Amino acid sequence: MLEGKKKGMTDREIIKGELKRRIFEDYSGDGEKDAIAQGTCAGLMWFIDSMPKTPKKRLRVLVACEESQTVCKAFRELGHEAYSCDIEDCSGGHPEWHLKQDVLPLLKIEWDLIIAHPPCTYMSKAGARWMYPKAGELSQERFRKSQEAKEFFLKFYNLDCKHVAIENPVPLKVVGLPKPTQKIQPYEFGEPYSKATLLWLKGLPNLVATNVLDNHVPWMPSNTGGFSRGQGGSRGIAHDQRTASKTFEGIAKAMAEQWSNYILEVEK
Repeated sequence: MLEGKKKGMTDREIIKGELKRRIFEDYSGDGEKDAIAQGTCAGLMWFIDSMPKTPKKRLRVLVACEESQTVCKAFRELGHEAYSCDIEDCSGGHPEWHLKQDVLPLLKIEWDLIIAHPPCTYMSKAGARWMYPKAGELSQERFRKSQEAKEFFLKFYNLDCKHVAIENPVPLKVVGLPKPTQKIQPYEFGEPYSKATLLWLKGLPNLVATNVLDNHVPWMPSNTGGFSRGQGGSRGIAHDQRTASKTFEGIAKAMAEQWSNYILEVEK
């Protein structure tokens, strides 16, 4: 039986102290055996310190509308019980952590944290040329689809959950999304790209930049039609929807570390 926990001591410190006591009880009194005890003790202390650290509490995290599992895996690496959810198969290599289904029924379950990446195709500012096929002319079909997407977005925004984060690109004003909490860029988190990303946060702090890079290139194409007219623009890196909606590992790591630490601190 381990001795009672002293104030301020971690479980590892208690285990290490108890092992030292038991080892030296067995060997103390003989010089040669004391040397063996010291070597044995040092080896065990190194082994305990090298063991992966697990959080004091495992958070239950749902990452909605994520097939890449980038955010899910970032939380899993910290020892949390995280699941990705999407109507598509996952591409992150861990189907055992992926819930392939409609996410709405899962929102009725109690989670410590929900992070959502709702579809943005019909809401994003990047789709302005389709929303306005001619100057001043609004595509009614496109606008209708944007309002359906907005309704889905608001399912997460109005969730009865203490800690919620919604991630999306900059939307068109005509869509009418609520004002975001924060704007971030991949190059603020060690990724050499620019791609304005908005966060709507509830019960969570703003993400703090971890590694700001001075040199970066656009992730998304911009003003591609301008090339034929001799104007400026960027061909970007992403040329398909899946690549365009990529969550960067640097951002995912910051989410996992900063938000899990915050929640665990708040709920002590």
